[in-house]
Amino acid sequence: MQVTLVVWDDANEDEFQALGFSVEEINDVLYNHRNDTRYIDESDGSLALCVTVGVARTGRRIAVKCAFVCGNPVEVYPVTARIV
Repeated sequence: MQVTLVVWDDANEDEFQALGFSVEEINDVLYNHRNDTRYIDESDGSLALCVTVGVARTGRRIAVKCAFVCGNPVEVYPVTARIV
């Protein structure tokens, strides 16, 4: 998946900081189109979700869950992450 924009606001920046991740680490994973992305089927009518797994510049392998803001170009809103 080729992400063109990662949408950050105070809420998700604070969430990732509390989880121990920097914005730069999450951007490393999401902007790398070679990383493995899996789409999550949500049948409740909410925004489409995906999980992208990749290695950040820090060497940590991170799974990042995102909501799609826009499909073309691809814009995503990071929701949560964890080390894998």
